[in-house]
Amino acid sequence: MKCPLNADMHMKKTFSIGFVALLLLSMATVAVADPWDTVVDDPNPAQAVWVDPKNTTDLDIGDEFVVDVICNITDPNPMASPPDGIFGFEYKLKWNSTILNVASIQYHTPSEWTMPFEVANSTSDESGDGHADLHWLGVATLAGTAFAGVTSVCTYNFTVLWQPVEPAPDFCGLLDLYETEFTDDTATIIISDTVPAGTTVDGGYCVPSMANPPIIDVPSRTPPGDIEADQAVKVSVNVTDAESGVKNVTLSYTTTNGTSWTDLDMIHNATSGLYEATIPGQPAWTWVKFNITAYDNAENLATRDGTAIQFVYQVIPEFPSFIILPLFMIVVLIVVILGKTALSRKRSNLAVAK
Repeated sequence: MKCPLNADMHMKKTFSIGFVALLLLSMATVAVADPWDTVVDDPNPAQAVWVDPKNTTDLDIGDEFVVDVICNITDPNPMASPPDGIFGFEYKLKWNSTILNVASIQYHTPSEWTMPFEVANSTSDESGDGHADLHWLGVATLAGTAFAGVTSVCTYNFTVLWQPVEPAPDFCGLLDLYETEFTDDTATIIISDTVPAGTTVDGGYCVPSMANPPIIDVPSRTPPGDIEADQAVKVSVNVTDAESGVKNVTLSYTTTNGTSWTDLDMIHNATSGLYEATIPGQPAWTWVKFNITAYDNAENLATRDGTAIQFVYQVIPEFPSFIILPLFMIVVLIVVILGKTALSRKRSNLAVAK
């Protein structure tokens, strides 16, 4: 395919049928986009077009990342009049739309490309899988001078839709830049992915498997203080997992110092947002210890053990502490009184004996 020329008549002669069909079938607009930040993350040599940055890694679901399609054109014939350079181009960029969603596409035009110009844009399901995963961009300069230098021709803002879970491997995909042609005013190809006249470099992205376990906060007990004989205890805890979500939460308790354990499913309370389970009442003087485990949907395990004070309690007799202390004081007072009485009698007996 030949790209347009710097004059209307020459452009009409050199426009390929495929590009004309693209202009007719796709949306032609006059595009004015946000300015490019002029930062090249991964520079390439002259006569090249590439996805910049070439690789984006450590992405999670919901993350956004931005790439540019950048060309670096050095005037191949600076003595020519007018100087050689880019007068038109087209390319296709393909991605996996089950993994990525393109949130926005912004076109850029170098100042050397004097208006008017045309932009042909198409997104289609070229892979046949029911997903629009192709962007086809063509630009025809109808007037102005050739461009030489480094510029972004288009900016893509992607959002991550999917992430593998353990034990699945990390997913690495391709931002496939292909069917690329950048031509000068004589329709001579300067950059292409099929001839050695230039270099076309794809981009890539990697989404690692979810490997972070759930987060289990410090639990609370109801009642929070003394636990009487046969009194049930409700345990509540906040459990979160920002990656794959919480799959289940289990409370395990023992009354035999770890010899045997009983598991209770903790139920999510939609009102409080906490996971809850109730430990049955136990006999007086029983020591109860519990821990909490949680799995996320990636089968990652987290455990909060029973070493903290919130995880251990002893069942007391029927008399609560505010009664036991006064009773103890009364007993002590009685002992003192009896002691004094006995001492007084002894002294009296001694006096009589004398």
